[in-house]
Amino acid sequence: MTDAGLPIAEVFVDGTRATCARVEVTDSRLTPIGRAILSIDKAQSERVVLRNRATVAIGMGYQNTGLRKVFGGRIRHVDPGDVAVGVVALDAMADLEGMRVKRSFANASLQDVVRASLDEHQVRHELASTETRRARHFVAPNLSLLQVLAAARTTWGAQDWDLWADVDGKVWFGPWAETARSKADPVGDLEYGSNLLAFEPSTRGTGMAETLLAPEIEHSRRVRLWHRDLWQGALTVRIDRATHVVDGDQVAKTRLEWTLAS
Repeated sequence: MTDAGLPIAEVFVDGTRATCARVEVTDSRLTPIGRAILSIDKAQSERVVLRNRATVAIGMGYQNTGLRKVFGGRIRHVDPGDVAVGVVALDAMADLEGMRVKRSFANASLQDVVRASLDEHQVRHELASTETRRARHFVAPNLSLLQVLAAARTTWGAQDWDLWADVDGKVWFGPWAETARSKADPVGDLEYGSNLLAFEPSTRGTGMAETLLAPEIEHSRRVRLWHRDLWQGALTVRIDRATHVVDGDQVAKTRLEWTLAS
């Protein structure tokens, strides 16, 4: 326990609070779909219906400082158990797999194609502001929205563009450097021997780290790492993947995959 009090994970399924033995939430700029893995106690004070596509909202934080929403999505898999029910929920990006696009475009930029495809299904979004070149033709022959976005990436050579949805379902598609997260001040200072519990750097300018539960650390944000035995000053890194875990009263940690930020 810290000065902030006991760590808390609060889960709601279709608006009903669910008691969970374990909650794990992962979001990443490296893969488009965020994931929550839950172990839900069968003994509940309220009846929780664990059905496919039921909405899931998760907040994490501390007793004295409150909760931060870390996940919004839908149940995609339910695994009944003797004591607890295993549940996998995916964020709003998974919904794009069920949305079909069947149309062609002429003299269109990448933004034209993506904007029209997302607007067709009323998906809230934010796209890179700098317009790409225009392609003579682009055809979506009854593809899922995720397939359209992948094909557009290839057609316009935008493989370095990030694709993800925030906890409220708004889709971002564009370079990391244009995101509000990249432009914001570093969200935290993690120091080895204090709140930086584990640190594994590589020779490629990447690495892994682990800290006390820190739900404010999202992928694509910058964090400062301190390790006075290895270097002087702070190492500023970009978070590529963040995994928050609350497991009963024993574990409340955030695992990070990072890359050196320029």
